[in-house]
Amino acid sequence: MRRTPRPVLRPVLGGLLGLLCGCGSEDSAHARWVNLAAGFRPSDPAALVEAWAGSGITVRSSAQEAGVWVDWTIAAEEWSPAGAGDLWSAPLPGRAGFQHHLGRRIALRLGDVELDEVTWQDLGSADLSKPGQFAFGPQLRVKLNVGERPRDGVFSVYLERGMPAGETWRAFFDGIVADGLTLWPGEQTRRTADVAPESVLSFTSVYRPLVGSSAEFRVSLNGELLYEFQAGSSERQEHRIDLPPAGLRGAELSFEVRGDPGVAALLVPTIGPRNVGDYGRRPWGQERPDLVLFLADTFRADNLAVYGGEADTTPELNRWSERCVRFLQARSPGLWTLPSHSSMFSGVFPPQHGAEEKERILSPDLSTLAEVLGGYGYRTAAITDSGFVSRYYAMDQGFGWFEERENARWDLKATLEEADRILERDDGRPLFLFVHTYRTHNPYRTGPEESHREWKEFMRRRRETRVQRNKDDPEFQPVLQSLARDFLGLYRKGASALDAQVAPWFEARAQEGLFDQGVLVFTSDHGEAFFEHGDRGHQGAPYDEKIRVPLLLFGGGLEPRDELRGASLIDVPRTLAQLAGVPAPEAWGGQSLLSPEDERRLYSFHLEDGQRHLAILDGERKVIARPLPGTLAAGEFDAAFEILADPGEQEPATPTDPWPAQLCRTVAPEVQVLLEPVVDPGSVELSDDLRRRLAEIGYGD
Repeated sequence: MRRTPRPVLRPVLGGLLGLLCGCGSEDSAHARWVNLAAGFRPSDPAALVEAWAGSGITVRSSAQEAGVWVDWTIAAEEWSPAGAGDLWSAPLPGRAGFQHHLGRRIALRLGDVELDEVTWQDLGSADLSKPGQFAFGPQLRVKLNVGERPRDGVFSVYLERGMPAGETWRAFFDGIVADGLTLWPGEQTRRTADVAPESVLSFTSVYRPLVGSSAEFRVSLNGELLYEFQAGSSERQEHRIDLPPAGLRGAELSFEVRGDPGVAALLVPTIGPRNVGDYGRRPWGQERPDLVLFLADTFRADNLAVYGGEADTTPELNRWSERCVRFLQARSPGLWTLPSHSSMFSGVFPPQHGAEEKERILSPDLSTLAEVLGGYGYRTAAITDSGFVSRYYAMDQGFGWFEERENARWDLKATLEEADRILERDDGRPLFLFVHTYRTHNPYRTGPEESHREWKEFMRRRRETRVQRNKDDPEFQPVLQSLARDFLGLYRKGASALDAQVAPWFEARAQEGLFDQGVLVFTSDHGEAFFEHGDRGHQGAPYDEKIRVPLLLFGGGLEPRDELRGASLIDVPRTLAQLAGVPAPEAWGGQSLLSPEDERRLYSFHLEDGQRHLAILDGERKVIARPLPGTLAAGEFDAAFEILADPGEQEPATPTDPWPAQLCRTVAPEVQVLLEPVVDPGSVELSDDLRRRLAEIGYGD
């Protein structure tokens, strides 16, 4: 699976950090950072072919791809019968079982026949339905014709080396994509840079062997060994190396990896000032605030009491919210993760960016919030629960460090610990940190251990109630209402579990001083329906249970208050840009929530899979209609509500009320503009593995 490449349009100042970045005024010009990944490109794989000779594996590459194929030979005698007479299994060769990236690419050839892969389902069996198929899990398993024996073969894994992003190289390692030097054992690179007085070299080293167990990393300065260390299997290590205190001009740094064949990288290799103080307390003064954007995916606004929820659902966040600026009429521009995040990062509406279906991605032609902040000296980092919030959907644009946790590794506690590690890697630059969690997303998990037990039991009972019956059948309504209560109860338990971990994390960071000058934004990308209007989940018509989201700002000297004016996730980029004191690109829509303008209309779109819906929020009124200029111009709509008087949207306007049709006619020209794409969206080829992962969270075909 790969993204369709496109030319990348970066912000005007986006390249400054790549070579030599001063952050702040002339008085702080001594505080500078050099990104050593700028200008780097991996060496020709021929060096690997020679270095890895005799290890039992071979390396192949092509001019069309940045990665390499690694091959292991499997002898016929390594295969053993696996139960039925047509099934065979063999141990995975070396350490080939690790997954280097989401949507892995593997191949198996027996003799001159290439087999078809079947996704391994439960690490114990695979649905191999016909001869010529294989599965890759704890071991290799193949299905042949009855009586046929496996021949000598070759097992192959494609390993990504990374990709360029402008002048900077983006290194890949498992779920991490970051500015970095992709160096595998047997490779060396030299980087030249000016070293300011009192500087340090910092980076994160990663290594995972294909065979063997260890590698040695060496760093030299102007030909003299400066630093060396050993790395074991799957280790991630942080390094800070003092450089000559007087500084050097045109210093040559050499990086080399020796040892057992494997994948390795030096992530975010940076030369920066030795003395950086602490967040909010820099030796050179604090010109720009640190910014933390925390997004709880699928978190309904009414999980919080201030948005109309029960006080005992999220008591910790309720107390914390009393110290925030609370936007009580906030909406998402989309109904599900991909379009909503794309709008929040790019500042344009879903039909404008086009990332509205599983095969579309956020276009690299758009300037993202992270790119803009990075261009003005911010250290940008993200930790996400993957899925649509992944580099395969281009959500990593502009993040110097972007780490994904796949479905099987979802663990909010671990996510917060990784966010802490990102904070601990402070190098003096102002920080933009994005934290994303699917903690309240389907499948609903309960308790601090995130157990699926109640969810599985509920789904078993759900099947027994024959919920496929017509939801409009009066006899089915009591069953539907009971089902909705049970669904919602499981969901609320997840919200309570999130509350118990997230609010204390916010408070601990506040006590450390992160938000004395820095600002925390807490929000969600969309809500979740529980049959309030006949739907469950976050598809269909944009009723408020799906599009109303919490939007809270904390810290930075902001006075706690309630804001009743309309707000949208599309306002987040301009708001954070204003907080950072940097100009926002003209292409961004929305407005800064810190610069009140006249009341404006909010829009939410749902255009996926042929479903076309539009919500128009105009002050105290809301209309749900079809996003077609002709339909709107004719005053046609599906439903309309006085939203403040009827927040549950249970009392629609009558056909004789004139205002819904008039509102549709009024907004028709504006909506027509918003429906026009501003870029051609990129595309992604969905692997079976990624399709399975998306289906696990409710995004099946």
